[in-house]
Amino acid sequence: MGKLVWSVDTHTGKKLGLLAPTEATWARMQNASGAGEASFYVGDRDSEGFPGKYLTEPASRTLVFEEDGVPLYGGIIWVQDYDRDAATVTLTYADPWSIFGKRMMCAYSNAGVEKEAPLVYGPLSLETQVKRVIQQATAGATFELPLVLPADIPGVHTYTYQNYHLLKAPDAIKVLIETKYGPNTDFLPRWRPSDPTFFEWEVSIGVPAPGLLVFNPTAEESGVSGLKVTRDAQKVANHVIATGQGTEADMLTKAAIHGASPYPALVKTVAFPAVEDPAKLQALADAELELCKDPTAQWSFSIRTGKEEGEHQANQLRPGIGVRVNIQGDPWLDDGTTHLLLIAYSGDLSPFVDLQFQPGVVG
Repeated sequence: MGKLVWSVDTHTGKKLGLLAPTEATWARMQNASGAGEASFYVGDRDSEGFPGKYLTEPASRTLVFEEDGVPLYGGIIWVQDYDRDAATVTLTYADPWSIFGKRMMCAYSNAGVEKEAPLVYGPLSLETQVKRVIQQATAGATFELPLVLPADIPGVHTYTYQNYHLLKAPDAIKVLIETKYGPNTDFLPRWRPSDPTFFEWEVSIGVPAPGLLVFNPTAEESGVSGLKVTRDAQKVANHVIATGQGTEADMLTKAAIHGASPYPALVKTVAFPAVEDPAKLQALADAELELCKDPTAQWSFSIRTGKEEGEHQANQLRPGIGVRVNIQGDPWLDDGTTHLLLIAYSGDLSPFVDLQFQPGVVG
């Protein structure tokens, strides 16, 4: 069947019609927004004006990329760019993280929001704290999105959101993710199991669903191409200063220092303006230091997807899933198995998907 591109209603997820782009890209990333662009010819004899304004209305429509009946990506259209001379329309779109950037952790009102009582959640698990942020960002008829949320998990964490901070939902989630043992958050695209004429995102908060992929890029007919390995020290830091609530001399600050670092002094500052708890700010500083204390190692390669022999199934991919890469006889890389986490992947209308990995512990 190959790849299909659908237009669905952003608010309800209702499937509206098929599109026929000449070019199209998409990307899914771990704890970050994945975006893409699609181009269409319009006004010629072959396209007959397709896809039309109705199916590509910015914000009101979402593009869904499907392979062999399984959605791979859903992106809300934000830009519709018509070029008369080129007879093209180009769409720019991004996944749900983009719309959460336009939602806040506060009691919405026309005036006096700073006087409203704060939002207080807990004690709950970090996973359910993320869920509460998403629920607040989608509460109310005009704020609803086609999301399926997980069940609550008990825990010990309590978070308070002051209305006057006007904190954006992704920033609130970022604090929770970057806390020690913080959960990954993924929006898994799917057709509604009870009615596949509707699209929805299944929200996964925490460890990805069990699964492990194995690749052998140095083997013959491995289905893997373009292997690259990069070590980057540009973001290394061995002294982190985290700032929290307050201004000037009253600003809350905490520091984390890697005293045994083999590198020269490398200082980084990170801001969490809504954090007023010293212990939570210290935990965020510690987590940032752990993340930045060593150079980033990133692996990447491409795979061919599909159901033919030797191909991989794109619907097995999810940000954060564990991967084992087996290397034998490479002139630069050591022989053996390397454990990696899939942090991002992207594709287009071709049967190839580009994968990006970082080292991690897998089962």
